[in-house]
Amino acid sequence: MKSLNPLRVWVAALAVFCLPAIHAATVTVDSANVLVDTRDPLSLTVTPSSHGAVSGAGLYAPGSAVILTPTPSAGYVFAGWTGAATGTQNPLTVTLAANQEIGATFAPDTGDSDGDGLTNFEEVTIYATNTDLADSDGDGLADGVAVQMGLDPLADHAALVQIIQDSRETFGLYSKQELTDLRPGSTTVKVLPSAGGVQLRMKVQQSSDLKNWQDAGEAVFEQAADPAAPKRFFRFGVK
Repeated sequence: MKSLNPLRVWVAALAVFCLPAIHAATVTVDSANVLVDTRDPLSLTVTPSSHGAVSGAGLYAPGSAVILTPTPSAGYVFAGWTGAATGTQNPLTVTLAANQEIGATFAPDTGDSDGDGLTNFEEVTIYATNTDLADSDGDGLADGVAVQMGLDPLADHAALVQIIQDSRETFGLYSKQELTDLRPGSTTVKVLPSAGGVQLRMKVQQSSDLKNWQDAGEAVFEQAADPAAPKRFFRFGVK
């Protein structure tokens, strides 16, 4: 085995330890040579962003593949890259060939995760409600409905909800079973629990030119149903 030249090793070691602190030194030793890579590292700078943060900034060896990951604050979503990068790829892989500065933008989250009528941005930043619960405080009044009524969605309105439910007629409120569709040409089948049957109602209109229509009355058909029958089917036709 060929021994290393002591002088070469000493010179190489001196070169490594005399490098400025910002230099990166890569040493490769074989049986005859000592190679020192003294190239300056490259900087990947992330521009400070409002409503979010980005990980991955730092100093890296030339040619390094660096992953940048944006993390939005609650109520916000990642909107895109700025500076030396564009688009919305997330996470973003950057291969460094030179110093780079990249920024990220974040926008209000206009989604409605719980379907309560409030955006996730509004729930987090304005009302402090739960984006995953339509009724954050469980009082029977959805957060969005409470806001429409000018109420605090986190206050307990259970008593108010009970009063409304107990006095539905006073407020002009009806259940789905009680609603009838009387639009022109409509047909409504209504269950009649008290009579043990169904009621078929047809609103009739007439026209002489198929453009202008006038009401021509309403046809009503009631049919009793056998309470003991598990199913009952009806059909009608026009003669």
